[in-house]
Amino acid sequence: MKKSILVTVMLMAIGSYLGQAKWTLNDKQVTELSGDIKSLKVKVNIPKEILNHELVQICIDYTPDDNSREPDFSYCKEFKIEYLKSMDAVELIIVKDGGESPDFKAWNGYVRKHFYFNITGLKDSGLRTFENADLSVRIYGKDVSGYVWEDDKHIPTYKFENLKGYKIKWNLGAVSNSIASGNKLFEIKKFNSENGNSKIDTDDRFDQISSTLKSSDGSSVKFVCRKVDKGYSWNVSKGYSSKSVDNGSILEDLKYAVERELYIVSHNITKEKIPYSKTAFIDDAILASYYPQVLASEKTKPVKKKSEENGKMGSKFLNKVAAYGASSSSGGTSSSSKDAERFIQNRFQYFDWKNAVVGNKECQVLEIQVYKKSQLEKGNSGMKIIESERGKTTPLKIFVTESKGNYFVGMISKEGVNPLTEVESKFWNFTLDSVSFY
Repeated sequence: MKKSILVTVMLMAIGSYLGQAKWTLNDKQVTELSGDIKSLKVKVNIPKEILNHELVQICIDYTPDDNSREPDFSYCKEFKIEYLKSMDAVELIIVKDGGESPDFKAWNGYVRKHFYFNITGLKDSGLRTFENADLSVRIYGKDVSGYVWEDDKHIPTYKFENLKGYKIKWNLGAVSNSIASGNKLFEIKKFNSENGNSKIDTDDRFDQISSTLKSSDGSSVKFVCRKVDKGYSWNVSKGYSSKSVDNGSILEDLKYAVERELYIVSHNITKEKIPYSKTAFIDDAILASYYPQVLASEKTKPVKKKSEENGKMGSKFLNKVAAYGASSSSGGTSSSSKDAERFIQNRFQYFDWKNAVVGNKECQVLEIQVYKKSQLEKGNSGMKIIESERGKTTPLKIFVTESKGNYFVGMISKEGVNPLTEVESKFWNFTLDSVSFY
């Protein structure tokens, strides 16, 4: 995740300095970095162009050598021109005594403590999917460009000019092939290619792993898998009077929760009318997906025939809807209630889960094509597809499974509206094939 942090930097005035940048590793001048870093300093010129600006901002970035080429974190400090105009150069301490930088720190008001720029744990991180990274120092001119009203205050807006930039390559060493969840319940392999490497994130509190491949055009493909315990729900849409429902098993609860959210994205007014599942994991990718099968404006056909068993289950849920007050106070049926009934009557026909292998495990899989919000507009019967966008869908794949008494839900999706590129397709297939449940 990209972080932008305002910091306090202690600067030291340096005498006349003719070089562009001088990097000092463990008291020795270097042009590249490799392995562990115990001590690192950099001296950089102060460009004369700062005199053309009202303020100066100095930033230091840590940027992995992956396809996104975005800094993982960036610390910045602002100075008045009067403070810097008499200096020829400044020296910045990036690593001291194998630990944090004393020069770059940020105050976090939420936890009420300072955080310091720290790169010393990155080499041995199991999340790393790249061998090289860049450390960069950038100097910006900053000027007021206008004013806006915010909370009854006249707040200035700013423009920036990049005056100077200095960087050095850091070889962090070989990368491990895979990463396991916190309690080692499952693992995935890391995707590496000449066209880009995936970015790995974990949340050991929930045995969760995500792997994201970012493209140079700003879009991305994201995979996430997580262990879910009975009674735990994440990111579920609920209204003030929403009620819960038990679907008979954890796997059925997880599937129902996915279907409900995919429906509510297009019918938000129905969230209080459709019972929710107490056991659920809903990734943001689901909340950004519009499934054409459930759009009221679309005259779609069922993706599978309605079986006798599904009909009975649908009737049970319709009874639930009625019990939760689906009828309007006027004695008729509200539009939101009709939407709710449409979901209950058709969910087994429009959401076609199939048995399929993901990695080393047979799962129940829902694979659909979806639109994004930018491809839809408001119509008389709710959201409808913009005609020029019709057919320009992206894939969304969701799976649920059980392994040794543990239950998992996972999904992979494309952000943006462009079709999968060749490298994104390789990442998609490679990651799903690499999942191993223990």
